[in-house]
Amino acid sequence: VLLTGDRHQLEDLSTKIRYGYLFKGYRKDSFYWEILIIYRKVALVALLVFSNDWDRRVLVLTALALLLGFLEIHVLVQPFNSRTLNSIDGYSQLTATTTLYLGLYYISHSLSNGARVVVFLLM
Repeated sequence: VLLTGDRHQLEDLSTKIRYGYLFKGYRKDSFYWEILIIYRKVALVALLVFSNDWDRRVLVLTALALLLGFLEIHVLVQPFNSRTLNSIDGYSQLTATTTLYLGLYYISHSLSNGARVVVFLLM
């Protein structure tokens, strides 16, 4: 909200001093990306806090949908100035998503103990 009004003045020294930590490293058209990362984290925490009575599998599937949605947005926008940073952030989100996906197998009761050990080692 604060940067939206100043988005045309992102190169001004006063704006860089005041809000530079929020948009430095991002492309000019992705000045809002740090806020989106905060929203992703808040959404995951809210999901965990307010879903006490949900089945664990439903909770994991909902978290997976949320993470996959944010990963898709990241792939489409490519918000960082550097290709390396885009790759690192994308792999980071993919790792979190894969960990949740493998955790879904781990908490299911349809796997044998040996398969659960293999899934645990993969995580």
